[in-house]
Amino acid sequence: MSRVQYDPENPPEQPPEGCADPLLWRVAHALHLEHQPEQDSRCTCGEMFPCSRAGLAARGMLTACVRRPLDPASPTALRPRRWSHRGI
Repeated sequence: MSRVQYDPENPPEQPPEGCADPLLWRVAHALHLEHQPEQDSRCTCGEMFPCSRAGLAARGMLTACVRRPLDPASPTALRPRRWSHRGI
């Protein structure tokens, strides 16, 4: 299992070194910034902290760092699929 290469409480704006999916990192980080704790144990969105979106942001940043990048040479890497996993 790989170690997280950033502070989950205060993640950097830019993806950490070795991040497999920088775009996912940036989107998740933007969500993280929008959902911060306030003094009354509530999120900036008004829900109790951590709200579901704060959790989603944390999961997104972690996933961006630990997932394997797609191999563009793979014949199935970018082929669209239906819910049944059959090609379109």
